[in-house]
Amino acid sequence: MPFCNTSTLFHDLRLMTEMPDLCDVKFIVGKDKVPIYGVKSVMATRSRFLYQSILAKEKELTGSTKQTKLKLVLLPKLKQFRKKKFLSSEKRQASPGLLTIHLPGENPAIFRDIIQFVHSGRISASVHNIVDVMVTADNYGLTELCSSCFHFATSFINLDTILPLLTSTLRFLKNKWIKRLLIKIWDFVDENAGLIFQTSGFEKIPKESAMLILSRPKLSVTEAEIRKTVSDRSRRQCHVTDKETFDSLESS
Repeated sequence: MPFCNTSTLFHDLRLMTEMPDLCDVKFIVGKDKVPIYGVKSVMATRSRFLYQSILAKEKELTGSTKQTKLKLVLLPKLKQFRKKKFLSSEKRQASPGLLTIHLPGENPAIFRDIIQFVHSGRISASVHNIVDVMVTADNYGLTELCSSCFHFATSFINLDTILPLLTSTLRFLKNKWIKRLLIKIWDFVDENAGLIFQTSGFEKIPKESAMLILSRPKLSVTEAEIRKTVSDRSRRQCHVTDKETFDSLESS
């Protein structure tokens, strides 16, 4: 009789990435150099791009070791003792060590989610990180995850999520998945502009995002409503700026 218990398997595979002793690859991620661990064989089979990164790093290290050994062979006989000592210490350090790959441009939190998905097949996403997860997944060739993120994002487009989604997508305009998502977002904005202008979130989005919305040619509002929205937004922001300035002067 076949037996299947995938829930425990998902948990164990996810837990494995949190135990460095069980991993053979270490990613140094972001400006803060956050260590994130993974298993080479799992990542290589799940992502062609991760496999290529691992393979390139291994070739780089192999080439560096060969060059080092060649230089040592050419040393004078008086330095043979130093050569043997160096090679033996290098061998001791290489065997237990992890393959280290530096990714300074990645977001540690998002990359950790991606690595855990690669190992366990599960990921937690929300309106606050769905766009970053989708773009990073696309960068590493995880098409199924991109598709799931796209359908998830389009399924919860509403007045509460539209502005955070729009602000996030505008950072990745060249990405093919973002271009598809923006079509859905702009359709919602055009149809619900009047309601969006009344939300508190509209006053908080960056000026560039607000101008893009207000300059849409198919907004379902009149020009008079647009002018009033611009005036109200400017007045409220000036009020907030004046209040912050007053408070800072009072405290000093």
